[in-house]
Amino acid sequence: MVRLIRGLTDSIRKHNSAMYKLLDAKKNQIFWNEIPLLEDLYYHLDLWLRKYNSLRKNADVALIYVGVEDGRPFPRKIDVLVHNKIRELQDQK
Repeated sequence: MVRLIRGLTDSIRKHNSAMYKLLDAKKNQIFWNEIPLLEDLYYHLDLWLRKYNSLRKNADVALIYVGVEDGRPFPRKIDVLVHNKIRELQDQK
């Protein structure tokens, strides 16, 4: 079971890393201007990835969690905001 959860965590790392790179403010400040809550997501992902990298060699760690107690919870309703923005942009075409 630990290997299964670790496999899922490794998959999450791949996606979190891709989102983190996409949200890099130095390259994509426009995203943060359009949806300010993306800044919170960026720093949540930053902490998650740092935690993952520090624990990845520890075979006993299967699941990486970053939340309220870390000071960087996953931003509530970010999925709705992003979905609405995508729909808005599609409607403009």
